[in-house]
Amino acid sequence: MQAVNGYIENGRFISDKLKKFPKRIQAVLVFDEKEFDGFKPETKNAKAWREFFEAVNSSDEKIPENFEKLNFGREVRI
Repeated sequence: MQAVNGYIENGRFISDKLKKFPKRIQAVLVFDEKEFDGFKPETKNAKAWREFFEAVNSSDEKIPENFEKLNFGREVRI
């Protein structure tokens, strides 16, 4: 294993010491959290909730004041 210092800019790794990488190389990224400003990888659940709320917020439909409660754990026969 070899360590190479550099930085990531626009999704690309930039280093003064290593100019060219093979097409595919296994790597481990270690970064200083202070420089990342609270970045956390998005989980599948977080992504689903984010997309849901983005869709709700971008909808122009009005939400009624009173609407039927939902119970997703209840079995329903149609």
